Amino acid sequence: MAPTRTAPRESRLTGAERRAQLIEAARRVFLRHGLGGARTRHIAEEAGVNEALLYHHFPSKEAIFEVAVLEPLHEMMTDLFAASTIAVNGEGVQESEVRRTILQLVQAMNEILPLLGMVLFADEETGRRFYRDKYYPLLRQGYVAGTKAMAGWARRPIDPSVATAVHGMCFVAAMDRHFRGVEPDEQHMADVLTDLVLNWTPGGVSS
Repeated sequence: MAPTRTAPRESRLTGAERRAQLIEAARRVFLRHGLGGARTRHIAEEAGVNEALLYHHFPSKEAIFEVAVLEPLHEMMTDLFAASTIAVNGEGVQESEVRRTILQLVQAMNEILPLLGMVLFADEETGRRFYRDKYYPLLRQGYVAGTKAMAGWARRPIDPSVATAVHGMCFVAAMDRHFRGVEPDEQHMADVLTDLVLNWTPGGVSS
């Protein structure tokens, strides 16, 4: 007589695995509906669980938004600013380092745009708080680092505040790519912005 086969029991998720699943589902829902339009039932349906389980892991929709969107976005932006810090060697800042920095900024902005746009513009108070407490301090750190890196640069002194304008242009270029659905030529964009920075003078672009 053949032995009876028993169906394998479905493996259950650990608490950490379930939490990660809920966070991923919440991120998709927030991207789809925004903070104001998303509902906890939407998140529960996306994750395939009931709302009671959702509240077992998170006390509110805002708490889910914090861990699903705000925290990872801040981590990505922190990594971006760290990676794009201009390197300085014994001969000072080289033009190649400026080009590398701007290319990394162009590439990273294309990646983080959906989350960044939602956080800044979907809810005014959330956007204001994130910019004031998270975004601006990173811009300020970049300004300070740029000032230090370019002090005494033989090629041409550059006002580090130009970096803020470059950051904004990268943001707009990423929006154009995202909403028009076009594939960006990231290297070309980086080259254009680099030439703009390197030829900038207080009176305008040098000839």
